[in-house]
Amino acid sequence: MATRPGAALARRQADRSLCGRSRASHASLKSRAKPRRRIRDSDDPAEAITISAKTASHDLIDQKGRRFLQLRELTIRVGDWVLEVPSKRPKDPSTAGGLRLEGKGGAFIQIDKDGNITIETPETLSLKGAKGITLEGPGVTATLKSSKMNVE
Repeated sequence: MATRPGAALARRQADRSLCGRSRASHASLKSRAKPRRRIRDSDDPAEAITISAKTASHDLIDQKGRRFLQLRELTIRVGDWVLEVPSKRPKDPSTAGGLRLEGKGGAFIQIDKDGNITIETPETLSLKGAKGITLEGPGVTATLKSSKMNVE
């Protein structure tokens, strides 16, 4: 009897997928399983979903590969310093209702729920603009602990 190439391999893989059960046992389980309900093209499963919430968060990726997140609050902590054992939950964010990016040593960038932006670091903060840096507002406050400032 001729067998097609790869048939033996396919049979071994199928045997492994039985999760240690014999073929007869697997067939018995399969025969007792409830039949799956076919969804017709006219059925729209989305219509059956009841939405009782007034608002929702979204995590969507469009056809162009752009990702959109709509959330009440988002905190992102990056670095090996933040990784814990899987059973330990992350600590609660220190701000409510905004966006916060946290780095090692307490550094963070935060946009609060009112639109205020805070950048803080225990190390050096560097701003560099090849064509300049613009600060615009009704006033600028500079607090210098060393009383040194170079203005050119």
